[in-house]
Amino acid sequence: MARGKFKSCISYQGISDYVQKRTFLDYHGRDYRLTYAEERLTVTKMVTDGFIEQPKIMYVPSERNFLSSLAKPSTIAGLQPSLITFLDEFESAKRAISASIVLPVGQSSYSYDKLNDVSWVERHGNRTRLIYASSGYQSLVPQFLVIDYLANLLVPERMAVTPHQMRLIREALNKLPNTDRLASGTPISVLKESPFITLDDIRSSPKAIQQIFKRFRPSHTINVVEEPEQNLFPESQTRMMYSLLGHRNRNPLNQLIITTHSPYVLGAVTLAVGCSVSSPTLDCYHYASCQQILDVPQFWLVDRGGSTSV
Repeated sequence: MARGKFKSCISYQGISDYVQKRTFLDYHGRDYRLTYAEERLTVTKMVTDGFIEQPKIMYVPSERNFLSSLAKPSTIAGLQPSLITFLDEFESAKRAISASIVLPVGQSSYSYDKLNDVSWVERHGNRTRLIYASSGYQSLVPQFLVIDYLANLLVPERMAVTPHQMRLIREALNKLPNTDRLASGTPISVLKESPFITLDDIRSSPKAIQQIFKRFRPSHTINVVEEPEQNLFPESQTRMMYSLLGHRNRNPLNQLIITTHSPYVLGAVTLAVGCSVSSPTLDCYHYASCQQILDVPQFWLVDRGGSTSV
């Protein structure tokens, strides 16, 4: 792929202006390797059996607090495409809430009034509209809601299928003989009507059926979170980071990519990794568990000659 076409592909993220003639990029994924060098993109397939798990890639932009500060952000013209995509998922996550959900910071919770389209943050019995909440909550709520929503949607034990995905799957299944069945004996006709299937059921099915579901139905998430610490106090950054790690570990195929300027976020990751090494059988992605296992400073920050290491 030549430079011009590659730049048009990444314009969705708003980073095409960063690609220059001397730009070199090399990404090693589980299924593909992408290399951009000498103004050309090369794609190398890493798997050999032809069976690829399709991910749901969710970019969480740093501009997310803008969506929380407006009553009707969908009515604003000129939003970046990536922000519009995130807004769509944020709206889906809100509609999926049936009761208040606990937020990972500040002993607080979030609820959504569907009738009046109002988001609420509650703490110590006091409710505040999200548009009037602190900037930390305005950044945290959309990030947490979307990632939690996708984690619940794509757990391995129960794979929800959206109406649009199910329509595409049914169209493809209709082209297969009606005599085809899953390994469990379930006929295809039952799948056409069911919004839920198990991942094990798919993997043990005939390859033609596996490929149909893998083509239209993601099996895991790749969350790319920009500055997850945005506008949060240090302790809240730590708790928020454990929440992100916990969502990542709900599915062994999930991936989490973050960009950060915060030593507190790096300290939380270091502590979680150390906790998991010292106690592999413990759920080491909760604040209390890590503090109980490792009696070490919460953060590490050393200044050496103007550079900082954590």
